[in-house]
Amino acid sequence: MTEKVTAIMAARKSSGITQIEAADMMDLSVGTYRTRESNPDMLTIGDVKAIVPCMNGISKGIMKDWLDSIFLAEE
Repeated sequence: MTEKVTAIMAARKSSGITQIEAADMMDLSVGTYRTRESNPDMLTIGDVKAIVPCMNGISKGIMKDWLDSIFLAEE
């Protein structure tokens, strides 16, 4: 089974952040973090605000593009 790569997953990996570290940053259990990473519509604004400051520039760009596609989508 192939794993679907989500924007949050790509951004996390680009910054060298493990799932355990990301879960700690968001104050989530690792299982809950993994569920949200696989289903990014479940992420909260607070989750995003907790992890983005710890990301590198490339990862922040990935997250910005993803968030723009949600909130500023062109119709």
